[in-house]
Formats: sequence, C-alpha cells, structure tokens
Amino acid sequence: MAKLEIEIAELIREYQVKTGKLLTIGAVESATGGRIADMLTNVPGSSDYYKGGVVAYSNEVKINVLGVRKETIENYGAVSEQTAIEMAQGGRKVLDVDLCISDTGIAGPSGGSQGKPVGLFYLGLATEQESLSQKHIFPGNREENKQSAAEVALNMLKQYLLRYTKKQMNPPKPLWDSKTGKQYASRNKCGVAVASEFGLTPENTHPWSRVWYRVLKLAPPGRFIDKSTGKPIDKKTGLPK
Repeated sequence: MAKLEIEIAELIREYQVKTGKLLTIGAVESATGGRIADMLTNVPGSSDYYKGGVVAYSNEVKINVLGVRKETIENYGAVSEQTAIEMAQGGRKVLDVDLCISDTGIAGPSGGSQGKPVGLFYLGLATEQESLSQKHIFPGNREENKQSAAEVALNMLKQYLLRYTKKQMNPPKPLWDSKTGKQYASRNKCGVAVASEFGLTPENTHPWSRVWYRVLKLAPPGRFIDKSTGKPIDKKTGLPK
C-alpha cells in the first residue's frame, strides 16, 4: 500500500491534470513538532504543492503567529477542537495555501488530566469554504502518539482531497422537468423540489440525500431531460438515453 504522503501527492497531481489548477497545502503543528511537514516533504517534487509549515509549540506562537484568539485558549484550552480549527484557519492565511492541516495534543508521558488524558489530539483542516476537526485518543508512548497523530492527520487530508477532487471533477449535472418546464442546477435539487409530488418526505425516505433516485424510479419515462444533451434520463441507468 502506498504511503499516505504519496497518495496525497497523486491526488493533487491528478486534480491538476484534469482541471489545470494546482492545489497548495500547508501544515501548522503543535504536539507533532513538524512531523507532518517532514512526511509530506519526503515525496520528490512536493515543493510544487507544499508551501511550508509552522511549528506553533507554545501558546504565544499560536496567538501571535497563527492568530488563534487568546480567549479561545483561555476558554477551551490549547488542546481543543476550537484551537485546532483556528490554527488551521490562521495557517491557511499565513502560508497562503488552499488547504491547511493542524494538530494540537498531549503526547505524554505527562500533561494529561481527567478531562484531557495523555494521547488526546485534535486535528484541524481549513479551506476557503469550510473548516473541519477530528478528535483522537492514542494509547502509545510519546513517540508513538506523535507518529500516530501525524499519520491520522495525513489520512484526514487525503480523505478530504478524495471528496473535494471528486466533487470538483464531477460537477452537478443540470436538467429540466418536461412537465413543469422548470430547470434545476442539479439532480439532487430537482429531487428535493418534486419529492412531495410522489409522496416522498424526509421521514419516509432514507437517506434523504438520495431522494432523486427514488423520484426517478417513480416518475414516468421522459419526465426529466439532461440539459447538456437534451436527451431524456433513463429510469434504469440514471443516464441520458
């Protein structure tokens, strides 16, 4: 199995080939002490997309360099979801990158408490559109916890890239409803708009995010037209005929 940093590089390269845009990434680290950056830069050519990192080990650096609010650390602690997110958000701006990953945690063997045990890590990821976080508790010693946190952070970045690149390379397919003459920017939006006509509601349709497929099965042939081809959408395949 390919290493995470190699898979990340491949996703970024594939996205660049298909869209012409090179996604850039950065890392701001606390408890991992630069380990995420080290792993990312083990890939030849990583300087094309990895722009840099910050090891914000102290609260002062988190606040003064990354822009984490002092109130956030006072209210939630340096090891918290809120701090991890603000670190990633600030790092994205400081490093001027598309995506920024962050971590803050208690590597051990000391520093833990009843509410925040040794091995607790919060990871953050920020883009222009959204910010995400993850909580993990690792059971190892200091070295093992730092390595585990770095690997999980890279996996978080990889999984986000998988979702993001798939969405960007497969944009919503617009269509129009031949019965009403209305046009919809995507099939999901159409499904939600006409669901009640077929007796479909969030209460009786699970998952609601796939209501379009239920609508398509219930609708008469030729009801929905693919806007790009002008052809009716086939009830069996979901594709233009």
